[in-house]
Amino acid sequence: EASTGKSYYGDASLYFLRADGEETGLVASADGGPLHDVQWNPTQDEFVMLHGQHPCSAALYEGRKGSKRMDFGTGHRNTIRWNNFGRFFTLGGYGQLNGDTDFWDKPGKKLMASLRMECCVVCGWAPDGRHFLAATTAPRMRVDNKIEIYDYLGSLLGKLDFEELLLAGWRPRPRGAFQDRPPSPGRSQASAPKAAAKPKPAAYRPPGARGGGLAEQLRKELGSTSAEAATTATKVCA
Repeated sequence: EASTGKSYYGDASLYFLRADGEETGLVASADGGPLHDVQWNPTQDEFVMLHGQHPCSAALYEGRKGSKRMDFGTGHRNTIRWNNFGRFFTLGGYGQLNGDTDFWDKPGKKLMASLRMECCVVCGWAPDGRHFLAATTAPRMRVDNKIEIYDYLGSLLGKLDFEELLLAGWRPRPRGAFQDRPPSPGRSQASAPKAAAKPKPAAYRPPGARGGGLAEQLRKELGSTSAEAATTATKVCA
């Protein structure tokens, strides 16, 4: 509502419940702001949560009592994606947000890369855990439909354009087809190979819309990729 800043669709909270009934508790309350996403690590007893008003907080919680273990800073993010091995994960801001995306190495507690994936609708890690797909699809977006493939350092490896793309996803592979690997020694976002970019003609903007206007103001309010994001995770003591 306009007067309170709350959603018309009600509040969201996160409760932690163990199957044996030994632990129950409230992890995130509606008073702390909206709950954007929460995802379990696919290989370990822990989960990442995005919670609060934007820029919201990103944090890791252990899965036995729901206690916070690690902070990843704040940003305009609403989507979490783990790779199959629970090593790398992304925090992205899609939909009404700008598409800013962070690539994290969880064991290394390190932000590996940040970039902007504009108009991303569908995204996910490859079965090898080292490549990431981002797609712009219809009917959400009727123009600029595409698939982009990145490596775990956020370097663009390839792009496919479509007149209309309805869905994109990785082909499943059997368990054991790939092995978990840490980041390659000596590699960084700056040193990673980049795909050759084609020059894109600039769109015409009328004089009144150049260097200002409502749209530009809203983009600034949403924040940039590195606005409040941390570069290393902060361990939280119990």
